[in-house]
Amino acid sequence: MAFIPNTTPTPNWLYNGEMKKMNETELKVVLLVTRKTLGWFDPASMERKIQDYISQSQFIEYTGQTSPNSIAHAIQSSVEHGWIIAKDKEGNLCDTQEKRARRKVW
Repeated sequence: MAFIPNTTPTPNWLYNGEMKKMNETELKVVLLVTRKTLGWFDPASMERKIQDYISQSQFIEYTGQTSPNSIAHAIQSSVEHGWIIAKDKEGNLCDTQEKRARRKVW
């Protein structure tokens, strides 16, 4: 399939069963992570991002959720289900809220 400008490729597993397991905030979190990674394309290198730092304020802005707690719970649930992966800048897995607290997570 050819590259289509201004689009975000979304993994088929999302539509093939995982989406129905998600609540609205979890789905929005996964879609934002997909947009900020696979949806970013560098025409010079012809590559997409495989990771990105997404701040709490970006999650709130893009998802429309106003509660940082609902975002934090959705991120944790998405990590636990394997829908997203959270790592620190050294590449260490941040699979709990405690590991993600007060640090940049990619």
